[in-house]
Amino acid sequence: MSFKSRFSGLALFLAISVGSVRAQTAATLARAERLFDQEDFYNALPLFEELIYKSDDVTNSNLKAGMCNLFLSRPEVALMQIKLARTPQNDVQPFFIFWLGRAFHLNMKIDSALICYRKYLVLASPQDEYRKGVEDLIAQVHRTESHFLGEKSPYDIINLGENVNTRYTEHSPLVSSDGKMLIFTSRRPVQANEISEADGEYPSKLFISNLQPDGKWGKAQPLFPAISMKNQFSSVQWLNNEKLILHSSADGGQLWQADREGTELRDPVKFNPGVSGKYFQPDGNFNRAMDKVLFINNTIFDGTYDMFMVEKRTEAKWNKPWKLPSFLNSKGDEIAPIWLEDGKTIVFSSKGLNGLGEYDLYRTTYDAETKTFTDPINLDYPINTPGSETHYCEIDKGKKMFISSARANGLGGTDIYMIIPHEEKGF
Repeated sequence: MSFKSRFSGLALFLAISVGSVRAQTAATLARAERLFDQEDFYNALPLFEELIYKSDDVTNSNLKAGMCNLFLSRPEVALMQIKLARTPQNDVQPFFIFWLGRAFHLNMKIDSALICYRKYLVLASPQDEYRKGVEDLIAQVHRTESHFLGEKSPYDIINLGENVNTRYTEHSPLVSSDGKMLIFTSRRPVQANEISEADGEYPSKLFISNLQPDGKWGKAQPLFPAISMKNQFSSVQWLNNEKLILHSSADGGQLWQADREGTELRDPVKFNPGVSGKYFQPDGNFNRAMDKVLFINNTIFDGTYDMFMVEKRTEAKWNKPWKLPSFLNSKGDEIAPIWLEDGKTIVFSSKGLNGLGEYDLYRTTYDAETKTFTDPINLDYPINTPGSETHYCEIDKGKKMFISSARANGLGGTDIYMIIPHEEKGF
């Protein structure tokens, strides 16, 4: 074979190889973009990171990987990746400037966030889809500033760590009144063949962790692992430190109780307090006297979750439920209301009141005689952040608090945090 023939054969081989690599890159990118559009950020992220590693489609993939990490509540990594997507062309693109600002915002770099948001308003057309949202985000930054700048935090805020939290979503912490048993919900997988849901996370399950002698929380384990996955429970609340109230969606909604025995809970049995179990999905909560229930319902009028109350009329009958007033039920979602021990203070999460971020925690006080509520009070930074804070729980009259939060330095998704006021540590 002549040199020319050999060279032609090599050139053809190289052309086929390059074409094959390009085809693989195009297929990976197409799959990543499809998953991204479906909001399956868990499975889109590694594909974008593969493209970055191979130096393919680097600018777009860094931006999309950063956006995935923002949606997965990993803002530190997200900011680094979005910065790597910065080019002279992107620096005048409203879409890029918005997401760079959002990454700064969620990392509490509020001066840089404001610069980006204001630059976006200059660059974007009046019809741009993000314009109204950016105006709201600027207002959130200013509300955060009043609590953040130059002030020492009045709390220690502690991530419960890898024994409790994972890269998936953890939420709804319920701590027994003695502070030794934690029940929470996680969307992590527990079986090798478990199938993820549309967003890349797994079906919700209850987990249990016990406080160890060294003050750390033990490795969380599935609660009631022997019970079929099809009969999963959601947690409601503790009663008297000895009974965990649960909800099952079966048969239109049913309440259950699991008795505590040392560091374990017995298998649940049906619990009948005389009020319909339908009020406890997705969120319901008894007051201490068990004659009032706060609950959440997705109303047909505006499609959002709102807070309702149902009260006991006699020993055997309950009144009709009624919707809480509009200054508590915003145009956004309200979720996870909880009665505190005094029987009149309520803490809940809202996405529509004038808060610091996505969901914020608020408190209000109920007067049973007049059936009126006080104006909602934001629990403020650093309990609330530009991310989401939900599912408040406290023990010992607020000497320790637990929340679900999506904030910087977390493991991913929402994590469970413990909050201790400084005066409780003798500061």
